[in-house]
Amino acid sequence: MSYPSPLSHLIEVVESSDIDALAAAIDAVDPSEFVLSDAEVDRLRWALHLRRARVREGLTETPLPRAELQAQRTADASTRALFEHIVEANPSRSGWDVAPEVDFPGGVSPGDAAAQHEILAKGLRTGDVLVTRSPRMSSAGVAHLGADAGQFSHTLVVDVDPDGPVHVVAAYMEFGATDEDLRSFLAENRCTRIVVLRHRDGDLAARVGRAAHRRLVEGPPIAYDDVFNSDDPSELYCSEVPRWAFGKLVNEPVTLPLHHSPSDRPARKALQGAMGIDVPWLCSPVDYLVDPRLQIVAEWRDPSTIGLSRRQDAVIEAAMRWSDERGYVLSPGFVERATIRVGLAIRRTPVIGDLLKHTAGPDIRPQFLLGALTLQKAATLLLTELEGELGDRTPARGVLRDRLERIRERVPPNTSFHKWFHPKKP
Repeated sequence: MSYPSPLSHLIEVVESSDIDALAAAIDAVDPSEFVLSDAEVDRLRWALHLRRARVREGLTETPLPRAELQAQRTADASTRALFEHIVEANPSRSGWDVAPEVDFPGGVSPGDAAAQHEILAKGLRTGDVLVTRSPRMSSAGVAHLGADAGQFSHTLVVDVDPDGPVHVVAAYMEFGATDEDLRSFLAENRCTRIVVLRHRDGDLAARVGRAAHRRLVEGPPIAYDDVFNSDDPSELYCSEVPRWAFGKLVNEPVTLPLHHSPSDRPARKALQGAMGIDVPWLCSPVDYLVDPRLQIVAEWRDPSTIGLSRRQDAVIEAAMRWSDERGYVLSPGFVERATIRVGLAIRRTPVIGDLLKHTAGPDIRPQFLLGALTLQKAATLLLTELEGELGDRTPARGVLRDRLERIRERVPPNTSFHKWFHPKKP
């Protein structure tokens, strides 16, 4: 089929009413083949905004059937992936995508990540929720631990001090729950994606943000929840923080997020099982994106790292697919087991342990760390194989899938990533 222009083709893809057709069409699009002017990129940006707005108009506070929810998530993830590919090819049009009805100092504003972070700090309100992703393979793994369309790995609750810095409350495997300066968080995590969510009840959000900050500053420590029990606030994992803050922390019903990510998919059960996680569902960062009580205020992506993030996503999605369809399992070896044993022993040693405090908390379960380490090792090697074929180029999503299948067929057993991730032996 011929189109009057590349832009008309892309907009037709975005405006597809059939979500399955939308995802398939986006998988086949290679935006590097399209040369767009700045004005055309901005028109596509607006078409994507309208597409997402239509999706969210159908959301109510009644939970969606699972198939419909998954379709909404797929549409959101697919359209985001398309525009990220466009921005990577047209970095001069990067900047904050802002909902037109909100007060946020965004818009197209090319500049490095530090400049974009300054815009973020000026636009936040107490009680805002940040959903983020960093350019690390571990973040890709976390993003897909609970959700099929996982493009985000972390959530934070904001407290804006009128006379001081912006604080964010989060939870980390290394430290448990923390309260930290927003700029410190951004400098440490080099976020690839950031979405700002704002609760429609502004009074509740303001109360939540202040309470979360005070609890972490004035109260006893809260350990990291490495069993991912979303209903036990005595320990917290990262995407459990908004659920706790908007619920039990302020004596409100625990209703956030409206939807959860079930753990019944074979690949998900296998991955979680390798880490010793046995729960029927998780709170995933993407769950907050489809909660109608949370408005998507603004979104930004870093064009310098977004290609890497998409390749990482493709690798983890391939691993999940092979686990589902081909019975692949994680298989840690002696070196990995010894690394965890020795690392935890050193981490619990006074003085020396403090030098390693950015690696893992001293009380994290060994099985959780072993599963996470093995997944990261296998996925990193698979990414290396993929990048050896692609170079610096990130092609269409469908092409990425095909390349990864070829790599799976090409790499012999017990070599490269197949040493740690392979079909289950009889």
